[in-house]
Amino acid sequence: MQAKRQYSDEFKKDAIRLMETSGKKMSEIERELGIPHGLVRNWQKRFKVNPASDKLELSEVERLKTELREMKRELDVTRMERDILKKQSASSRRINDHEIQGGSTPFNRISCFSTMCDLSRA
Repeated sequence: MQAKRQYSDEFKKDAIRLMETSGKKMSEIERELGIPHGLVRNWQKRFKVNPASDKLELSEVERLKTELREMKRELDVTRMERDILKKQSASSRRINDHEIQGGSTPFNRISCFSTMCDLSRA
């Protein structure tokens, strides 16, 4: 089994340019360059050559996909933080409610803690 081959950005850029300017079929270009079928098409979809800097950049669609992935990740973290804060707030309210109802003796605080942690089932 062959290892996955890595291609430089310069090679990708040249292959994309060749596809755009040569007028040859994609399969012909891939054969000439010795690369697997469909790879130049994938590169064309994923990258664009910036005419000003002559560098290979992510296409607009790929850039937006990357941004969307990052935003989803950030949203997941924010939701986890919110859920943690909700749980802390709820447990804090339970302790305060129990102390108000039964007084603030050490025994009441321990029973409140055992109720919160549900130690009776342990």
